[in-house]
Amino acid sequence: MIEGGLPKGDVLATARIAGIQAAKKTADLIPLCHPLILTKVTVDINVVSDCELEVLCTCSLSGKTGVEMEALTGASIAALTLYDMCKAVDKGIVIQAVSLLEKKAARVVIGVITMPSVRVVFFASLKERIGQNEYVAEIALPLSIGDLKHLLASQLNQGSVLLEKGIQSSIDFEFARDADMVSETVKEVAFFPPVTGG
Repeated sequence: MIEGGLPKGDVLATARIAGIQAAKKTADLIPLCHPLILTKVTVDINVVSDCELEVLCTCSLSGKTGVEMEALTGASIAALTLYDMCKAVDKGIVIQAVSLLEKKAARVVIGVITMPSVRVVFFASLKERIGQNEYVAEIALPLSIGDLKHLLASQLNQGSVLLEKGIQSSIDFEFARDADMVSETVKEVAFFPPVTGG
């Protein structure tokens, strides 16, 4: 993103332009907000860490009226633009905080929340029917086995087979029921077809 290598182009430049435009159009976006003729709008995007950016929007005008709404709007729209342009690459992006620094400047922190992951393994005929023998699921934990089945059914092409009657499961090599919970300490969840025999 910093080097402009994302599919949608130069993300930072686009976010800056969006923030400046939004600050100038604040009266059109927020009811009863007075239209102001801004003399200057700047949007700065700073890298705080590998997974966090800071958006600063500063507005000014020749009169004495405060421009906090314009600064807040500019910073917010710049952050939303960053989100929009990056969401296809990372779905964990979160706009964490919007704050007013002074009457003319606002700050937004945008970062990435890393979701916990669990290894999911498919055995026997499930492996062939789903088309893969394992999958790393990034999910909000804790989550029940039953809810995990529904989540995988929506994420995997043939995942709906997990909703069929009789599908068995285990959590870290211990037999599990649909009501059993997958916690952040779990290393592996396995699914396998009903065991038959005589």
